[in-house]
Amino acid sequence: MIAQRDLPPLGAAIRRARRLTRRTQAQIAKRAGLSRQRIQRIETCGRPRPAELAAIAAATNTTARALHLDAAQIELTRASEQTTRLALSLISAERARGDET
Repeated sequence: MIAQRDLPPLGAAIRRARRLTRRTQAQIAKRAGLSRQRIQRIETCGRPRPAELAAIAAATNTTARALHLDAAQIELTRASEQTTRLALSLISAERARGDET
């Protein structure tokens, strides 16, 4: 299974919406008129067609806009985490240089 942090933002948003409704990929697929394999592919690749996204949104009791907004929030959170890791790495390197002198 692919970790949530490794999914593309829109795929992660769709997976999160599905899990919040406590439904399986097969259940969402049936409600959306798609195959379970297609739902799995959309979650891992994050590239649904507009009609698929609308159907998935309806099947998870949300909207395509809400899924896009959640994906944007996921992307911002990931960028912030990367910035924090970089800053901590730079601080650590600076301290190590200070200890050498």
